[in-house]
This record gives sequence, C-alpha cells and structure tokens, in this order.
Amino acid sequence: MIYDVLDGERVTYQKGEETIVAKAEAYGNPSTFSISAEEQEMGTELKVTLLQPCEGLSKQGKE
Repeated sequence: MIYDVLDGERVTYQKGEETIVAKAEAYGNPSTFSISAEEQEMGTELKVTLLQPCEGLSKQGKE
C-alpha cells in the first residue's frame, strides 16, 4: 500500500530491508524522508522521519 501511494504521487524512493527512503517535494522544495511500517495489534503503524528538511518549514513542521 505504501508503494502504491508513492507511485501514485510519482515520488522517487529506494526500498530498503526495513525502511523506504523517499525524495518528495514539501512546499515546493525537495525533502528526503525515511518511512517504515510495523504491524501492530490494532493495525499498521507508519513511522516517517524527515532526513533532509526543506526550506520554508516551520520549526514544528521539521519535528
């Protein structure tokens, strides 16, 4: 499902064993994200880490 969303948005990404590293635009600026998924009792937990913040993000947006 994660790959379907990334493909649908035409996001460039690399598949790792446990994470996906994706390059996408945020506010018109390139950013790099790490995405991982883990099955939980109540569903799938997604974790997104901003590896390379873009310019224009507020302090809160970078967290």
